[in-house]
Amino acid sequence: MKVTSVIKKIETLAPVSTKKASKQIETLNKTIADKSWQAIPDELKVSFAKIQSKKEKRFAKKAYKELVKYFNLEGFAPKRIKFFLGVKGNLGSHDKISNKVAISRECVYRYPNSSKVEAISHELTHCKQACELIRSPRVGIKKYSKAVYEGIANEEVKDFFNFGLQANYLRAKRKGQGEQFIKDYAERLFKENEKKLRKSYKKAISSPKLNDKTKRSTLDKYLHAFKTYTNPDPFGINFKRYENNYLEVEARKVGSQLETYFETFEKFFIKSTD
Repeated sequence: MKVTSVIKKIETLAPVSTKKASKQIETLNKTIADKSWQAIPDELKVSFAKIQSKKEKRFAKKAYKELVKYFNLEGFAPKRIKFFLGVKGNLGSHDKISNKVAISRECVYRYPNSSKVEAISHELTHCKQACELIRSPRVGIKKYSKAVYEGIANEEVKDFFNFGLQANYLRAKRKGQGEQFIKDYAERLFKENEKKLRKSYKKAISSPKLNDKTKRSTLDKYLHAFKTYTNPDPFGINFKRYENNYLEVEARKVGSQLETYFETFEKFFIKSTD
């Protein structure tokens, strides 16, 4: 019996409830034997079924809510996704200080839905990395924050356009005190922004600590990656360092996987309703 006759047209424009989506996926799982379809977690299939008919900004907002649930970030990630103009190719961002997640309008209006899933998953991975460090008994909010500001300080003291700070850093470096200058500057940044950080990660701070024994190696890599984090500059000089940072490597891997899942889902789901 054809899947079409069971699901009919699935009323793609109407809102799809979790219950209805679950029934659709249950039917399709019995019908589609393809390994790429079976590899998609059922939880994601249900989420994708609920949002697949949406477009542009509405899709992005719905996808964000569903993916926050999938990543177990309810209460940890912001309730709403933000949108920014951005430069070409910069599809998303996660602010390490404010914990805000955003994707570009270019991604919303010019890219397919699979790219929106990729961009949102990528940025939510960064949110999860931060929250796991904050909830770790060995790290917590202070060590996380200081690692973030050490990364920011490392960038700012080498910023050609920040003349005063760069001059002071180079003076300290000539005296063999460059490393200490960065640590002191990072400490100052932390103290100035501690209240903001605590507010941004309130849920992660107040939540039960994680049993991080099995993730110690990964969390150590996160911490080091925050300390050495480099944003890509306009000239592309730092791009390799940015691309090879462990936080970015992991986020790209997760984002790419979710993008593939959504593309596979669309292929079979749309075919089943034709």
